[in-house]
Amino acid sequence: MYAQATSVYGLNFKARCLSALTAQTEYSQFLIGTQSLKDVNEIHVVEVKDDGTDLRVLNVLAHKHEIWDLAPSPIDTALIFTSYSENNKRSTSLWKTDLEHNRLDLQVTLPTPNTKYAKWHPSGKSVAALDDYNLRVLSLDGGSDDIGEICAFDIEQQRLYHSKATIDHSASTQRTASGAW
Repeated sequence: MYAQATSVYGLNFKARCLSALTAQTEYSQFLIGTQSLKDVNEIHVVEVKDDGTDLRVLNVLAHKHEIWDLAPSPIDTALIFTSYSENNKRSTSLWKTDLEHNRLDLQVTLPTPNTKYAKWHPSGKSVAALDDYNLRVLSLDGGSDDIGEICAFDIEQQRLYHSKATIDHSASTQRTASGAW
């Protein structure tokens, strides 16, 4: 039987999302987003040793809204999309982390209304944005403040709930899940 190492990390608020920082290749780092209706939420940046015995908090960043999803850039550890609720509407924004000053700097909010999730292309130059009835592929080629629509898929008969990118060597495909809960 293999021995398993366990680390426990406590938060002040409930957490809805955990995401690996895949752009960080030297260490295993993760983002944890909290979800509180009444308090300022947080994004915790944590690092775990490969053997799982040591967990370190690298930073805790304040986020005004309850966080529903985190999508860190696959090529730049400083860039993070957060999907959040604000006035009963969902929004998704791109932030640049300033770990030296413990803050998030807003780069841009996606122009698509009620966006639930943003999923990066592995190149870091485009993102798929999903709302209830649309999947849009947006270009970030011009920089984080210049977003253009590459293509859009409107599906008005069936509500979309989640998206997952499947990457292979010949093509990149986007899959969506739909249906009633």
